[in-house]
Amino acid sequence: MIICLLCGQGSSLRDTVCPCAQGIDGRVRMVSGNQMPAPGVKRGFAKGISTKVYVFELTNISQVVRIGTSPYYSSVRSRQVTVVDTDSTGHFCVCLPEGRYSLFTRSGEWFFASRRDVDNNLGPVEVSKGKMTQVECHIEGTPAPVY
Repeated sequence: MIICLLCGQGSSLRDTVCPCAQGIDGRVRMVSGNQMPAPGVKRGFAKGISTKVYVFELTNISQVVRIGTSPYYSSVRSRQVTVVDTDSTGHFCVCLPEGRYSLFTRSGEWFFASRRDVDNNLGPVEVSKGKMTQVECHIEGTPAPVY
């Protein structure tokens, strides 16, 4: 079930449209193996997976406890806004007020963010008034680091 944080309406995960027209519409994909570009090698789309997406207020690298130099974090010290389940294809949708957010997934006990911006904000996404922001999130297919 998707619950809109703006109006409180709900819809089934099977719905292709969020109950509101403002928020984040995305897909989580599992990436594994050699992803380096090479002449004559075509990389296909990574498979979507069923998981949870954690939406936090915009989170800077200074607000997490990082595991070594990896993209894994043992804790996130910004406010969690919501948690959203993806469907079996990795699709998720969440209605949110306009603003900037950070998206994380989990790998075991650790949070994972597949991207960061030039200001070192992790998993950044901006929601604009009246728009659905499209995102692609990736989870690494290799095991999380052991420290």
